Amino acid sequence: MKAIAIAAAVVGLTVGFTGALLTARPFDKANQSLDLIFGAPPAWTQVKNLVRDERIQELSRGERPLASFGALEKHWKGRGGRRVCFIGNSQMLAVSLADGEPRSDQAEPTYVDQLALDGDRRGLLVYRLSAPGMSYAEALWYVRYLLLDDRIRPDEVVVQVNYQAFWNAGIRGGMLEMLEQDRFREEIEREAAGSAAYAETFREALREWRQNRNKKPEQAPAAGMRFGEQVEAATREELGRLAAVFSERRVQKDDFLEMLYRLRVYVLQLKPSTARTISGTRWERSRAALEAMVGACREKHVKVLLFHAPLNPKVKLYRSARDREEYRKFIATVAGQEGVRLVDLESALSEQYWGRWMNGPDPLHIGRQGHRLMAARFAGLLEEEKP
Repeated sequence: MKAIAIAAAVVGLTVGFTGALLTARPFDKANQSLDLIFGAPPAWTQVKNLVRDERIQELSRGERPLASFGALEKHWKGRGGRRVCFIGNSQMLAVSLADGEPRSDQAEPTYVDQLALDGDRRGLLVYRLSAPGMSYAEALWYVRYLLLDDRIRPDEVVVQVNYQAFWNAGIRGGMLEMLEQDRFREEIEREAAGSAAYAETFREALREWRQNRNKKPEQAPAAGMRFGEQVEAATREELGRLAAVFSERRVQKDDFLEMLYRLRVYVLQLKPSTARTISGTRWERSRAALEAMVGACREKHVKVLLFHAPLNPKVKLYRSARDREEYRKFIATVAGQEGVRLVDLESALSEQYWGRWMNGPDPLHIGRQGHRLMAARFAGLLEEEKP
């Protein structure tokens, strides 16, 4: 009986502690404390209540894109208008309120959302395909998928380019579900077998996808187990249910990663705005992926517009003048070789339109008025490109 009581106590404490972890969110409280100590702006300046509309956005931010693509297909079916897909990082999907911009209870649109919501009047069907830290390999991955299906193939792709994005690499795990589509998988296998600098990135993604598919499901506990084994099996099963909730919500994981990020910024002084020189494998893979993406669109007669993303004047993005010169020369060369339009918006927004992030200027995200100005600018650019 003593053994039974001890086993029951262990099970109860384990399940109780896990349940408390899921509901109490200790890492989120730690994040709030760190922000208070280091003088970060109020949390509400990083807008959480953003416009969410599956007709005009890939809502999962790269975690489960197929569902959003299904909604896109339904929305575009039978609708007239020029199909325009914006591809970029979190600047397209975040609002960081600038000084003096008040809190609002209304859902906030980003500049791409504003263009999409106003699209009918302009004869446009605008779709946003963006994710935090999107790599150019991921952008190519997405474009390859869109170009294979006439139902979701855009007429024009607007691609955000900025130096910092050349540091990003790899294909995030949530995008691997796209490989379940046979035609797309064959396309990726073909590219992975090639010699392009990003081919190894695609090979790594294929290996991970195959490993995930080959994992055997856990077997049910065999009959006739001893009491201790039954307790262990029951505990594992219960924790499995909790883990499923945990992985579905991703809240605790995100809170913990946010805490690590804050410690990196506040304590180690390694900020996202820290100037760096991007070179080597990351540079070559990103360059090759961007070139391939533009080339793939040209082959399918899909128009491309490249634009240098706005940069906060308070932030130094390039470590040296040579870094900036090499980067901008490469982008200009790609645009010239492929015959695509290149728009320079790097200095389009003065410092008054940018938010603050943690204890410094936000290096990437703009405020409410900044998004309005960007929407107006792109409305004019797209009007100029009417067939």
